[in-house]
Amino acid sequence: MKSTFRSKVDRWLAAIMIVAIISIPILAVISINEGWRLPAAVLFAFEGFIISVLWATYYHIAGGTPFVHSGPQLWRVPISDIYQITPTNDPPSSPALSLDRLRIVYGEGRSIMVSPVEKEAFIDAINAAKKG
Repeated sequence: MKSTFRSKVDRWLAAIMIVAIISIPILAVISINEGWRLPAAVLFAFEGFIISVLWATYYHIAGGTPFVHSGPQLWRVPISDIYQITPTNDPPSSPALSLDRLRIVYGEGRSIMVSPVEKEAFIDAINAAKKG
């Protein structure tokens, strides 16, 4: 059974991120030319973060535990605490690159939203891990 699921990426979000990836170096060079080295360093760090989120947002199930990866961030969702998975289009920030999401509710009022490309296979993998 598949255990790694890539995040679906909405075109509008990809476009915003690509514009940022192209614009940030230009702004950083302008900052350096004006003698503002610290803002340039912050801009380059932000660009690295954007690229890492775009490149490394995925969901992985290992040892019966779902892990949610988004750039440098990692969430571990205790499989035994998951009690609901529902489709949602809620826009709040989450480790999802699409508004076509699943809300995983677990623990005492905790939730995380993810956007796997293969939503049904992801839910099946979660259910298999719960049984397993």
